[in-house]
Amino acid sequence: MDFIKEKLNIWRNYGFEAKEIRFLEFSLAEYNAKVLINCLCIGIPIMFLLICVRSVARGFEKANVWPMVLAIIIFVYLLGSTKDLLKSRIRLKKHIHELTQIFIWTIYGMALYYDIMMRPGEINGMLCAIFIGMELIFAEYPENHLKMVLYAYLLTICVELLFEHGEIMVINLTNSLIAMLVGLYVSWNQSRDRFTILLYRYTEGSEEEQRVRTQMMLSQIRPHFIYNILASIQVLCLKDPQKAAGAVACFSSYLRGNMDAIGNENLVPFPYELAHVENYVTLERIRFGEKLKVCYEFEKGWDMDFDIPVLSLQPIVENAIKYGVGDKKGGGTVWISVRREGDSALVEIRDDGVGVDARNLNELPIRDDGKTHVGLHNVQARVKLMAGGSLEFFSKKDWGTIVTIKVPWRRKIHEYTGS
Repeated sequence: MDFIKEKLNIWRNYGFEAKEIRFLEFSLAEYNAKVLINCLCIGIPIMFLLICVRSVARGFEKANVWPMVLAIIIFVYLLGSTKDLLKSRIRLKKHIHELTQIFIWTIYGMALYYDIMMRPGEINGMLCAIFIGMELIFAEYPENHLKMVLYAYLLTICVELLFEHGEIMVINLTNSLIAMLVGLYVSWNQSRDRFTILLYRYTEGSEEEQRVRTQMMLSQIRPHFIYNILASIQVLCLKDPQKAAGAVACFSSYLRGNMDAIGNENLVPFPYELAHVENYVTLERIRFGEKLKVCYEFEKGWDMDFDIPVLSLQPIVENAIKYGVGDKKGGGTVWISVRREGDSALVEIRDDGVGVDARNLNELPIRDDGKTHVGLHNVQARVKLMAGGSLEFFSKKDWGTIVTIKVPWRRKIHEYTGS
């Protein structure tokens, strides 16, 4: 049984581990959308041309072009819908499979109509070609291909029984079965190549892009933040020199943490990341005073022995302070809590600031300056890529915002050398 399960998993995931290709869903959706648009842009003119040719050759009434007219209407709808979906990656991922299926079943229906219903007693060459083609056009998981062709073959059997009998029916069903099996074999190998290319682009291209963006984020210690802190320390030097000295030490530790993080692509212990956040919070308290309250909530009896990507908490806390509590009249509170849930560690950053109506990061408007929200997307991508975790975001206007990071709680071997 284990051997069979292993072979099924290899077939189902094209020989890859499931965790290796779980990040390809958006890339897969974008690829299929582009293929669908190309097919529609080619298919609509071809349908018009066939209508004209058949109408001239047989006369419009005898040409029997209504399936082609219907197909054109469907294609125009699919073209508009696909282009609209490209505006939202979430909607694209959710609905592109439905649109590709409509396209495939439209083509199959036309082949079924013209090959069997209109020409009974003849070899169904067009239908056999469609059986192979419908499996090769789009990149799909094998079970999707299998279900699609099985349904199509069952429908073909029913139509054959209605319109054809005897030897020609057996020949056509045999040809369709052979075409289906050939299509499944070829499509598995072709789709595996497509998945390999997409995975390579993700792990090499996207990872390199993430590395560059991470380097940029880590090296960008915002000038306005430095100016504000230095101005606050200058005021403290006159009012409370001892407190000013502590602020300088804290500011030095904060800057050193950022410098140490540049170029570091390993995970870091959570306590180290938390200490960096505490330095940042201390500096912000100098600016905001009593307007800013920060509460730490940790599960008792747990040493928080897990790792997270470097500088993954500070951008979230900064977002909560700057755009949540900072914009709220009278200030507010930021809660940083850590707890264990099964084999995972949950880090939650919550604030009771102004909030926005957004159920996830994709519903947040990207700022023109490309700072805050891009930083949150960056953290989400690094948590997924580096730690195999996830980041969830929820915010409601006049209620506040919650950001939850979920990572494996078991410590991973790392070589962090930050001081």
